[in-house]
Amino acid sequence: MYISPLLVLPLLTLSPPQLFSTNRWEAAPSLVSTLQAGTTVICDRYAYSGVAFTAAKNNVTTPYEWCKGADVGLPRPDAVVFLTVSEEVQEARGSYGDERYETTEIQRSVRTMFDKLKDDDANTMPWTVVNADGTMEEVAAEIQKAVNKTLERVRAENPPIAKLWTDGEF
Repeated sequence: MYISPLLVLPLLTLSPPQLFSTNRWEAAPSLVSTLQAGTTVICDRYAYSGVAFTAAKNNVTTPYEWCKGADVGLPRPDAVVFLTVSEEVQEARGSYGDERYETTEIQRSVRTMFDKLKDDDANTMPWTVVNADGTMEEVAAEIQKAVNKTLERVRAENPPIAKLWTDGEF
């Protein structure tokens, strides 16, 4: 409901990263044990989306590091697959604009925050950027390539389960 433009609340009251982070922290022990058992986990959005959208909100001065703070220490992904889409394609897709954050201004700001997250992770984790302007099949094929590459690397290196945005491991 909070993403509906029909709900009129100040953006500062909406979607604080702590609410979504609480859910991730609740799932963290199960996620860690699943990973330790050798099961591959693929997550949609995870902590990055909350940081990007919270830090990008219009008329809100929310420090970037504060937005990351609630998720520091969660299990760190082995890779991020980031889908980009041009403004023209984004706006042409069905129901664009139905949600509060689906405006050109906010989406540009969100993209800037994702770019910052990617740059900050440059030395700790690979990001694969996939152009999502193509067909579903084309985009799915590119995502599959990125996932396969990550799986091969993780199987070969068997890295420990690291903590997100901090030192340490599980």
